[in-house]
Amino acid sequence: MVILNYSIRILSVCVGLSLLLGLINPTPNDQTLTRTIGGLVTAFGVYRLILYYYQQKQERLEDNEE
Repeated sequence: MVILNYSIRILSVCVGLSLLLGLINPTPNDQTLTRTIGGLVTAFGVYRLILYYYQQKQERLEDNEE
């Protein structure tokens, strides 16, 4: 389950970077919108990745204390 969570979070970062760099362009007439959404998706993916890492770390520490 941990591998699936990391995979989905990393995938969201990759999709965001693809949008940001213009590799995926769903709206060819509006580059600004595509790059803005790419930046937001990338930031959100990185945030979720870091948050999940620290949650896992906290759970491991709590398990070791018991």
